Amino acid sequence: MFPSGVGVNDIEFAADGTAYIGTYGGLLRSFDHGQNWSLVDLGIGLYQGVVDVTLVPSQPQTIWVALLNSLGDQPLVLMRSTNGGSSWLDRSPPLPSQLNGSGIAVDPANPNTVMASFRGDFVGGAVWVSTDGGGQWTNRSTGLPNNPINTVVHDGSRFLIGGGRLFASQFVGLYATSNLGVQWTPVHNASWPRLMVDSIAIDPANPNVILAATAGTGVNRSVDGGQSWQTGIGGTSALTTRSVRFMPGSSMRVLVGADSTGVLRSENAGNNFVAASAGIRELNTTAIQSNPLNPEELAASYAGENNGGVYTSTDAGRNWTLEPLPPTRYHTVAFAPNGTLYAASIGPSSVAAEGLYRREGNGAWTPLGPDQGPLFETSVLAIAFDPDNPLAILIGGADSGSVQGNEATIWRSVNAGASWSKRFEAQPGDEVRDLQTRSGGSVVAAIDGTTVPQQGGALRSANGGIDWTPALQGLPGFARRGRVCLAADNQFMLAVWISYPGSSRVYRSVDGASWQATAWSGPNTSDMVCDPLDANRVYLSMLSAPWVARSDDQAGSFTPFGAGLERIVGTNALNLGGNRLRLASANGAFDADLDRLSSDGFESP
Repeated sequence: MFPSGVGVNDIEFAADGTAYIGTYGGLLRSFDHGQNWSLVDLGIGLYQGVVDVTLVPSQPQTIWVALLNSLGDQPLVLMRSTNGGSSWLDRSPPLPSQLNGSGIAVDPANPNTVMASFRGDFVGGAVWVSTDGGGQWTNRSTGLPNNPINTVVHDGSRFLIGGGRLFASQFVGLYATSNLGVQWTPVHNASWPRLMVDSIAIDPANPNVILAATAGTGVNRSVDGGQSWQTGIGGTSALTTRSVRFMPGSSMRVLVGADSTGVLRSENAGNNFVAASAGIRELNTTAIQSNPLNPEELAASYAGENNGGVYTSTDAGRNWTLEPLPPTRYHTVAFAPNGTLYAASIGPSSVAAEGLYRREGNGAWTPLGPDQGPLFETSVLAIAFDPDNPLAILIGGADSGSVQGNEATIWRSVNAGASWSKRFEAQPGDEVRDLQTRSGGSVVAAIDGTTVPQQGGALRSANGGIDWTPALQGLPGFARRGRVCLAADNQFMLAVWISYPGSSRVYRSVDGASWQATAWSGPNTSDMVCDPLDANRVYLSMLSAPWVARSDDQAGSFTPFGAGLERIVGTNALNLGGNRLRLASANGAFDADLDRLSSDGFESP
């Protein structure tokens, strides 16, 4: 069996069917079609993170691997075996210490001619060439942007490299060379929305057909060797695609790996892609919400490294549609009392403006801000609506960056997001994690922070979010990562970490100003929801098993409610809508049917 919890970077098959996988834990090999795996020891100590594996068809015993430098702890970033992995030789060029291996390509007509690509953890990149199997190397980075180079391939007559990273707009794109990197020619053109390539695939029957997996703009295709391009083919334009491959021996069948969304398949060379991720549950779902006017309508936000989106469903999650939003990170979604859907983007601003987005009646999305400039300056983590004013919206989060500073903020709009006023700013390093409104103008905000003596806690507004005061009476000095909900008896409930790693407590408040602890103490929590019809019932999601728990005595005690979550890797948020409790997790969404009296947990999505 394949070891669980291992991050996979590359998969390759030898002609005899032997499978090799590059993982953060080393090189794994299987001789029986993946039924059993063994670690191939590279002989280089503890740090053996393999990011790329290259096999040489004309030399079946030759294997190349590119490795991470592990923040400087692993100086060997390129290795070769000529005896099927029994022994290995260092073939690293004389690189700066901050560069990691990222890709290897071999000239099929001359297996000793090798090109290797490299990228830094944060900045920088390089390309080196060897004509003697890695004995001697020449730096061929001149003519390329000094940004991360992610991949390299050979199309039969020339080498192509792709690179780029969203962080700090470190763009590269796609370049080709027919003279081993002495000269580089851009293969991308002005039609490309962004110059970032993570993977390149060449049609096995026609080297003029090139597919490039890009970040945030899907798969780009050229049928004339790169002279012209179609971008975001087959409906992929809003996806961050990390890997693209033609299936062996086919010019029509293509597989694509996309951040968060999994695997896509095309049977017509990329003209159309369909989901091919049945059985894969790896979507980092940050929030899930149901429409108060129609509990069958759901929205779920998700976030990857520098990408994300929002999925919606009109049939209680049986089928999902990706919303036409910019492919940025989305921290939360919320339906207003009138059914309007909102989503909060937290950047990167190089893709689209961060802030609140609203779905219009025609399905289009409108950015609402608040806009504090072209840099990443506004992180929106919570959304709340005034129950007495359908046009009033509160959002909480933090300012970010060198211009606005780094501090917790609460914004208020009284015209459905057309304009905003900043109603609260806290000390540097704090952030607002949650907001809960109550009819009559009372609002509670859960605030997180690390400043001693008060690390986290709560804020209270008595006038609909216009003015705010600390609400710390009864809370401990360490009251971090708070989540707040409104019980059916109109009392506020607040779940906070009272230590980390360690435990959490739940507090109740009649007025939102002073708090009384319940008897329960348990694992660190990620979210809490109150049953709007039963003041005694409360649900918690937690960062460890049993993952979800239920209380029937006003949070005095909790019993496990996590059946069905045995393979979960982390929880993010809860939603209670209609007769369903839903959980957004680091590997997908789950729900529990509360009408089943025997139910004690969740079902897979």
